[in-house]
Amino acid sequence: HNDKALECFQKAQKIFSRIDDMQPQLAATYKSLAAVLKALGQNEKASSYGEKAYQLRQRLGSDSSARSMASAEGPGGDPTADLEAAKTYNNMGTVFDSQGEYEKALEYYKKSLQLRIRAVGPGDVEVAKTYNNIGEVYRVQGFYDQALKYYQKSLDISEGKSGSEMEVAATLSNMGSVYAGEGAYKRALSYYQKSHKIMVRAVGPDHKNVGATYNNMSVIYQAM
Repeated sequence: HNDKALECFQKAQKIFSRIDDMQPQLAATYKSLAAVLKALGQNEKASSYGEKAYQLRQRLGSDSSARSMASAEGPGGDPTADLEAAKTYNNMGTVFDSQGEYEKALEYYKKSLQLRIRAVGPGDVEVAKTYNNIGEVYRVQGFYDQALKYYQKSLDISEGKSGSEMEVAATLSNMGSVYAGEGAYKRALSYYQKSHKIMVRAVGPDHKNVGATYNNMSVIYQAM
């Protein structure tokens, strides 16, 4: 399925090349294109994309921006204070997640979840986003059953809610990644395709997240 993979990587490249803050993803896509082209026997083109990937990564250097923690007041017994504290806990979870400190990330995401449910109820889209974050931490550790459990909680809230299309698409994509990790490639592709369809409908065909979904599908086609 390298032809399909090549097609998807090329579409991702076209999108990422037009978006300034997606240059690291563009470099990764160049590298993937080089690998696919080499597999197809197009060695000259493969070498060209490999050089592009190298040069772009050299240029980017250590400029990738670190995610910072927001400061906020602690919980103050009212919804506004709870939401501010929840946002802070979520940001702290994101930082620990990015550093690979997954137990601490889960601790802060779950604190954020508790406060958000208390402030806005269990059916709010921000609660769904927090469930998704927790699911992602479990996924990257390989705890796939736990990840799917939290992704499904997120979907149960987001599906059918106006304005939540991108949250639904992100969760479906994450579920696809779980199945990819388990080697269930057909099922993974099905979830990526569902995610892709929703994203295109919500934000158009040239959005950076659409490009990321093309990359995900490319990897599955390569593996099948």
